[in-house]
Amino acid sequence: MRNVVYDIVTGQIKGYDREPLPFELSIDIPYPISLQKTVKEPTGNMVQKVNEAGQLLYWMDVITPIGYGGYVEEDINTVETTDALTVTTWETRPVTYKTSTDQTTTEFQAVIQPDGTTVMEDVEVPVYDIITTSLEVPIAWNDHEPIIAEEVIVRTYTLEQNCYIFTADEVLNAIANTVPVKTVEEITAERVTMAEDALNVIMTMM
Repeated sequence: MRNVVYDIVTGQIKGYDREPLPFELSIDIPYPISLQKTVKEPTGNMVQKVNEAGQLLYWMDVITPIGYGGYVEEDINTVETTDALTVTTWETRPVTYKTSTDQTTTEFQAVIQPDGTTVMEDVEVPVYDIITTSLEVPIAWNDHEPIIAEEVIVRTYTLEQNCYIFTADEVLNAIANTVPVKTVEEITAERVTMAEDALNVIMTMM
């Protein structure tokens, strides 16, 4: 990439490796520069919106009672939430379950023998504690509406990959902040010149 051209009004890059058109100016790029930018690109697909953690988002109405004189109104604000529903009614139900203990007991049980016969024997079995408690169970709720938005993909481009997303100021700053990389030929030529200059100084002193 030898140069880029940009719009003199907006400063946006309009092309590269060409002469500027009317209302455009050119920036020469004398050496490779390091410049990249991350942009969000819509795909045209409609999907459910997610937050930064990747959780699906829904619309939820937050109702706040507001009193005016002798009556009360409801102030409704719609906000984003990760909850797919809001429970409106709970019901208390009894729940019974058993937990194991360190104790055992002996029960008289039928045991099948290797030859297929059945005999009654005393069998050691664990002892369980029976616990009864209550549990709140949802029986009615309001479903929240999914938030639908256009899908956006985040991509990172260099100047060579997509110059049109950059501005003239960004290119000029990158040129100013990039140290040019010298080729082997340029370094060799500089060393030869330095050696010749040193030799000339020596010769003048003789």
